[in-house]
Amino acid sequence: MSSLRLLSDKSLLFAYRHAQRLNLDMEFITMLKQEITERKLIHIVFNKNTKILFNQQNKRES
Repeated sequence: MSSLRLLSDKSLLFAYRHAQRLNLDMEFITMLKQEITERKLIHIVFNKNTKILFNQQNKRES
């Protein structure tokens, strides 16, 4: 059993987002993404990333 299963949904998503931001090892990021997919949380990641990109674009235009 993977220790990732012990993380709450929120903690898992938080870890994934920060692992990407910090450019951590792709194998680790892939493990996080697989767990997110198994929990069917992928729509949350997509919506969160879309919101972040939208906010960054608005800041640049200001």
